[in-house]
Amino acid sequence: MKDFNGQSTPENRLIQGGNGQNVNGSTLLSGLEGLKNILSHAENSEPTPTHKPTFDVRAALQPCAIIELPPQSEPILWVDENKERHILARAGSIAIITSKAKGAKTSFLGALMAGAVRSGQDANVDTLGINVAACPTGKRVIHIDTESSEYEYKKFLLSTLRRTAFINCVPSCLESVSLRPCPIAERLQAIETLLSEGRPIHAVFIDGLTDLLFSVNDERETVETVETFLQWAEKFKTVFVFVVHENQKSTSGGGARGWIGSQLERKVSAHFSITKNDDGTRAIEFQNCREAGEIQPRLFHWCDDFKGFISCGVGQIKKAGRPSKFTESEIEEMKSLKESGQSLREIAKKFETSHQTISKILDSF
Repeated sequence: MKDFNGQSTPENRLIQGGNGQNVNGSTLLSGLEGLKNILSHAENSEPTPTHKPTFDVRAALQPCAIIELPPQSEPILWVDENKERHILARAGSIAIITSKAKGAKTSFLGALMAGAVRSGQDANVDTLGINVAACPTGKRVIHIDTESSEYEYKKFLLSTLRRTAFINCVPSCLESVSLRPCPIAERLQAIETLLSEGRPIHAVFIDGLTDLLFSVNDERETVETVETFLQWAEKFKTVFVFVVHENQKSTSGGGARGWIGSQLERKVSAHFSITKNDDGTRAIEFQNCREAGEIQPRLFHWCDDFKGFISCGVGQIKKAGRPSKFTESEIEEMKSLKESGQSLREIAKKFETSHQTISKILDSF
């Protein structure tokens, strides 16, 4: 092949091969023979293996017709306020409970669990201000503990069932297991086995979600774990309620720990954040509620006679630990300085205190 000046083009020179030699002296195939070999190799070569998807997207496509909403499942967790029902969780969803260390997370989980396993005639179970649907006949409630010793695990079961009519026995609808002896790598598989084998599931309560992971800050592991539970919630038509620790460095409260906490906060139908008030009561704040809307905090406190926590109505959150050596006018000045752009350290220097103290004061308002 020649250009307008009659010179061989680079393509022509490559096919002719320049006496069959390239600049390194290796033999080049003649044009036709080389093309034949290339085509023959392409026909006989094995195709590159590809990942076969498990999800059939075409089968999931909605037809071009009127879309009808499926019936909603019955609520499992809700509160009644101002003559309205505020739905917190239905079958097919997940919810989390968070608080600082020793903030009564497990006790609150136990109260919800007691409401789920109670008999139909046992209407006086104190579920700490949250309405819980009782387990229907033919279904089961699953409780999974991942972190407690054998003594603490059984103590929790006894204190939970003491709220119901099942004082010294386990109700037939309850299945409970401690996964502390189980290796971390095997725990999710153990849970899937428990979910798959047996009667339909009303609700699942898991104390210690982070103990199912090797790292709460591994983004891929946490995303896959949360997606797994969301899929299980849909597949088994149940609700999962998890206890999740808060970030220890959080001064304002409510921030679930690590990547797993952040991912859960985006996916939950309800987030119960427990705060200890100045007067010793605990307040349940409702966060990230997809369906419920605004709800006033529910309060509960320790009762020596009952030897456990009991409900004490509706109220406001008054966070403990607020320093009292500053006047209201000084606190207002701190707020104004913060809003003007001054750092916590700059404000702390002005008031001769630590920036941690300033942070706590401002978080209290």
